[in-house]
Amino acid sequence: MPSEEQKSKPVDTPADPEPEVGDDSSDEGERPSGDNGSPEPDELQTRMLTRIAELEDALAERDRRLREYIAAHQHAVEEMDAARKRMERDRCEEVDRDRSALAGSVLGVLDDLDRSIEGAGSTGNIAALLEGVSLVRNRMMSSLHELGVEPMTSLGERFDPNFHEAVGMIPVPEAEQDQRIIAEEQSGFLFKGKLLRAARVIVGTHTGS
Repeated sequence: MPSEEQKSKPVDTPADPEPEVGDDSSDEGERPSGDNGSPEPDELQTRMLTRIAELEDALAERDRRLREYIAAHQHAVEEMDAARKRMERDRCEEVDRDRSALAGSVLGVLDDLDRSIEGAGSTGNIAALLEGVSLVRNRMMSSLHELGVEPMTSLGERFDPNFHEAVGMIPVPEAEQDQRIIAEEQSGFLFKGKLLRAARVIVGTHTGS
């Protein structure tokens, strides 16, 4: 049986073994490549250069596409300008053809008028002159008809400011004649159904007295 002195004596516990110097092989593979896990400077530089190259390639591609768009736009503008000039040239040629055709028809009428005047002057026959002038007028009206020009019928029609120009007014006894055309000083003409020249007319007015 142990004595009181043996009971009070503390029991010695073995101390932890001290690590051997240089024995850090277990942590070497898990150590990060840089401070706080950041990549090494060479690796960071490589990444930056790669990114710069990618951005330069993307910028070059956008520049190429922009140049293509500009070239396509310029080509379209040139084509539109050429088409406009071609249409303008065609229009001018068409107008010239119409003028030439009109001049040709007028020249024929002028020839007939010259022959009528020459014949009346040599014979002194006024009746022949009147007949010749009437023939010339008929030919002129035929030429105008071929061009799409038609005379308007105004006498007896109700006055219409869209087609008639009133140059005077005279009183009329009948109410039915009010605002109707009584006389025509100058004939009006239509070109393909549209007003070419308004008729100069005298309009009747009924006072009611």
